[in-house]
Amino acid sequence: MDVIFYFSILLIIQVIVWLIGGCIRLCVFGNPFLLTPRNVFLNLCVGTIAIVTGYSIYTTKGKTINWLFLLIALMYKFSDRKKIFVVGNDSDKLSKLVFLSLSFIWTLAMFLYYYYRNGEPMFFRPIEVDNYFTSQLSQFLNKGFENTMFFANIYDNMDNSVLLSPYHYCETWLSSIIYAIFNINALFSYSVILPVFLLSVMVWGYFSLVQDKQISIFFLCLLLMSFLFISDLGLQMKPLFGENFIYILRGNNLMIQSKILFISVFVLLGVLFLFEKDYLALFYSQLLLFPISITIVPAVGGLLGAALVFDYFKNRVFRLEYIFPFGVVIVLYLYYVYNGMSASISLTENNPIPFVKMRMLVTTPLAYVGRYSLWIVLLFFLNTKKCLLFLNKYSFYIVIFVVVTVSFRVFLAGKNSDSVQFVSLANTVYLSVLLPAAVLYLVLYSDSSLSLLYNRLNRKIPIKLLYIYIFLIAVQGVCSVDYVMRRNVYPISEKRMIYEKKVIDSLNFHHITNVGIYNNGSGNSHGNNLVEFYGIYGTYLDAYKNNITYWQLNIRDIKEKGLVPYLYELSSVNDNDFFRMQFCLSKQIEYMIVYKNASPSKEFLANWNLIAFDSTTGERFFKLKEL
Repeated sequence: MDVIFYFSILLIIQVIVWLIGGCIRLCVFGNPFLLTPRNVFLNLCVGTIAIVTGYSIYTTKGKTINWLFLLIALMYKFSDRKKIFVVGNDSDKLSKLVFLSLSFIWTLAMFLYYYYRNGEPMFFRPIEVDNYFTSQLSQFLNKGFENTMFFANIYDNMDNSVLLSPYHYCETWLSSIIYAIFNINALFSYSVILPVFLLSVMVWGYFSLVQDKQISIFFLCLLLMSFLFISDLGLQMKPLFGENFIYILRGNNLMIQSKILFISVFVLLGVLFLFEKDYLALFYSQLLLFPISITIVPAVGGLLGAALVFDYFKNRVFRLEYIFPFGVVIVLYLYYVYNGMSASISLTENNPIPFVKMRMLVTTPLAYVGRYSLWIVLLFFLNTKKCLLFLNKYSFYIVIFVVVTVSFRVFLAGKNSDSVQFVSLANTVYLSVLLPAAVLYLVLYSDSSLSLLYNRLNRKIPIKLLYIYIFLIAVQGVCSVDYVMRRNVYPISEKRMIYEKKVIDSLNFHHITNVGIYNNGSGNSHGNNLVEFYGIYGTYLDAYKNNITYWQLNIRDIKEKGLVPYLYELSSVNDNDFFRMQFCLSKQIEYMIVYKNASPSKEFLANWNLIAFDSTTGERFFKLKEL
């Protein structure tokens, strides 16, 4: 069965990454190979970064931002030899077999959920529409192009050898490695295998926080459900306040977007070091976020920079072991961004800066307090005094976080409307990791308000209340995640299924590499799974075949986003059927999809045979006649 095959791949990946990370920690850092939650988590983190770094450097022949991982690792190794991923306290209250069993059960459950939530295997739909883009990106990465200039990458005669554009490549690199090594579908790899692997790493991260604490298996499973499915109340609050106030994004939780999951793993790594009070390791673990994703750079850069400035003025000490690596990473990353701007089509918009959105300095904190109010109430219930002390002590950093993320969002809004991710993504990542970590700290690492209740009430009452409340939070998270997934995976009608099956049965997937797109609309038809990005398309065919290139075959009435090959080659030539046909022949386009809003001429269609017609959408699929 396919489900057993793909789940086996997932388990093999976990073992390989764990072994690679363990060998690196043993050979380079001198750490013993121990099968404890903490060491498993560290091995998985180190192994993941090592695989991504090595593979990307080899594939791109060194033209990658991931060299920064090696530099950060070297600076950390030589910063303090006595603190190189120290073993720490590896005595665990629960047995290693219990942790392994729980990890296997959670991994299997999450895999089955993703596997079947994305739709039937024969009619696969990713839970996030952007996955069409990232699956195409992963295929270009495997060809050695670490940029989003898809148009340039498909032309051999263009100088694209030095193009590097800032983006979030790490999770895409990992998916690229998975689908290339195991020869599976790239869209499936990114939509199912990758997120489940990252979630399984986070499971070991949470295990590492509780491994030496007395905790029941039931309570641990309850916490894991609430942590992994953590979701805000944005969906519930939208009818009350409107989308402009709540800032709803498609993925308001960790399980929807793999790019959030990859960042969250290393934020959780920082939490582990914070719990252990290993501040040097915490600092370097957060430096790793720079090459991981540009979307989190303003937040983490602002927080680390503010911490260094605050420490200097407070203690009047120039901590070179922190300031030097931070300065090096900042300078190199700014140089990378500056040189990559010319290759970034995502910065091609030219709109005025919406200064009115600076109101987000006030509305953003209010919105997220409301969105995560269930968790905030839980924290104050556990220990009101510690929560107030935390707000008083770290209010400076909270202000810096809000100011930096909102400023980047506003000042880059004129260049790219997706700059909203500097706010929404950063808030989602940090709150989704730090709030559960704070709950663990108050329950297991400190004297909580529960101890006061013990003296006044029967001991069972507050524990039951805590269990019930966390269970309700978990239920809310599961329902929200499932709603978003069902909403994003557009339902397939019976007629649509018949149409797609007829198309699939007519194709020779061993030879199909180029498909023409005749579309006069916006370029995005989510219900039919037509997605356009930077001059390249993605369709439902991507769920069946890797490395399909989609070519636009007409001039559209709307403004193109990105360089479109058809327009590039059209130049001053008249847009006519003769040129269009020559374009198809030169690109070896054998199949064509025509959408309802497009009307090719009868003379042009005379060169094609109609294979299938979708009466519900008006979409038609053609095959080129023998010429």
